[in-house]
Amino acid sequence: MPVQSSRRLQDSAFIKTKHLPRPLETVYCDSDDDDAPPIFYRPIDIGPPGPYRSEHFDAQLFIPAAALDDGQSITFELLHSDDEQSGYTSLDASITARVTGSGGNGSPQRTLLFQLPVDAKRYLIVSATCDDGADVSATEGSTFSLSLLF
Repeated sequence: MPVQSSRRLQDSAFIKTKHLPRPLETVYCDSDDDDAPPIFYRPIDIGPPGPYRSEHFDAQLFIPAAALDDGQSITFELLHSDDEQSGYTSLDASITARVTGSGGNGSPQRTLLFQLPVDAKRYLIVSATCDDGADVSATEGSTFSLSLLF
């Protein structure tokens, strides 16, 4: 069996971005929603089953610093599906992130790196859901991203 290695290289075709959500809103990285259904998803496509193995890919979630109110949170969750435009479910309960405003300083920037599980489906997106509070969606630099690393 060959030894697998990852250099954690990024390819611009495998980077998806989205502005942080407004209060009480959920957005999907990268999608066109225009505040009304239907949502058109632009997921990362890891390809059909074949020569690749999903566990050989790493995924990186970048969350920018945000001027959230004290106690206000944004929750990020990695979703997957066999269909590009429907059927998205949580990939793994442990692949979530939550940032919370604290001490009048908002939330810190975070970068999370994780290996995709063996049962990852073909299409990947991230949902971001914001609690009620400050609107950070239009703040400069308020873009989160999902990247696939090789």
